[in-house]
Formats: sequence, C-alpha cells, structure tokens
Amino acid sequence: MHTKNYFSGIANRYQRNRPDYPAELFQYLAMSCNDYQLAWDAATGSGQAAYLLANQFDQVVATDISQQQIEHAKAKPNIEYKVEAAEGCSLADNSVDLITVAQALHWLEPQAFFEQVQRVLKPGGVLAVWSYPLLSVNPQVDKVVQDLYGNLLKDYWSQRRQWVEQSYANLSFPYPLEMVPNLSMQQTWSYQQLMGYLETWSATQRYIEENQEDPVQIISKPLEFAWCDISHMKKVIWELNLKVCRKPL
Repeated sequence: MHTKNYFSGIANRYQRNRPDYPAELFQYLAMSCNDYQLAWDAATGSGQAAYLLANQFDQVVATDISQQQIEHAKAKPNIEYKVEAAEGCSLADNSVDLITVAQALHWLEPQAFFEQVQRVLKPGGVLAVWSYPLLSVNPQVDKVVQDLYGNLLKDYWSQRRQWVEQSYANLSFPYPLEMVPNLSMQQTWSYQQLMGYLETWSATQRYIEENQEDPVQIISKPLEFAWCDISHMKKVIWELNLKVCRKPL
C-alpha cells in the first residue's frame, strides 16, 4: 500500500502518547505458544508491543519501515529493532514462535504479509493481530471525540481505517481463527494526555499538513467543557479486537 507515513514526523510524541497494551494480552499469547524462543513484532512503530513481548520471549525482532519510529522505540537487551517492511522481512524460514501486529495490519499489504507469515512461522506457531476502535471516557467526552473523528477528520482517514471499524472482518486470515478472551486497554489520563493522543492520529497529521491548522485545537474548548475539570484524571478505555490463528503442525 503506497500510503504516506504520518507517524515518522511525530515519532517522539507517538511514543509518549499512545496507550499501553495490557500485560494480560502478552501472558495469554505466550500461553498460546509451544515455545518462547523468538517473537516477531511486525510494523512495531515505537515498540509498545515489542517491549512487553520481551518479558515473555527469549528474543524479539521488531520491524518497521520508519527509521524515526525505531529511533524512539523502548530498548531492551533481547529486542532487535530493524528498519524493514513486514512484507519483505529478513527472518529465516520456520524460525518464529509468535508473530504480532499491533494496531497496524491496515497499513500493510495483507496478502504479501501473510506470505511472509507462512514462510517464517514455525509449524504450530501463532499469528496474533489486534486493533482498537475509538476510546470511551463518558458520554460527554465521547461525543466531542466522535465529532473530531467522524466529522472534522472524516475525509482525512485512510480508506483502510474501515478495516479497523470492521474489526478486520473483511480479511481472510491464513489459518482458522481461534477463540480469544475479551480484553481492553485502560489508562488513567489527564485532559492534556488525551489531547496528546488525539494529536497522534494519522488523520490529524494529514489535516495539519493540508490545512496548516490543528484540528485538535479546534475541538479543544468543547473537549475541555466535556472534561468538566481539567485538573482531574479520568479513566480511558479502548476495547481490543484480537485475532489469533495458528500454523498447522
């Protein structure tokens, strides 16, 4: 997919302002695997998933096409970051126990990526991809965020954003999907942290580039009113859409 990377220029803010995935997710994925030697986090961004995978696997290889994102990724001794496309990775055949794609499958060419999955995944190895829709705080805040997402930024999202909204139901995964637990991300955030997160949306960055105006600032006053008291922290929730499948033995 020849799509501009809107995250490279804000790599430092992306690393700071994206929500953390729950530890339970990685515990579940590790329990689903037959071995824990090597995990590959494809389209790793700034390494949020790779950093937590490293607690469960001997070695993690994390790849992304953005040099800037990789430069801002969290380091651990057993994580190797590489700047390369997921559709043409350099991993050896039948070498990987777990492959993950966190909130990024819609940025890839699925067929070419799934061919790499078939090549590098060990027999019995696991592919896990996940995404998350709009956040939820309370009805008042949610209404303002939905207005930004669905109205102001409506024409600035990639067409493949629909894949996230459809929970990747439009994709044919290479192996049968397994039953998975219901999981969510939860953060206790300030008003400023939520604003910072909205700034990391690809559609926000595209809007700024094309209009020389920040759409998040346009909704800042309504969001402040909806937050009620910006000195208070609030719980922010994203439901995870998790897809897991396994290469036959």
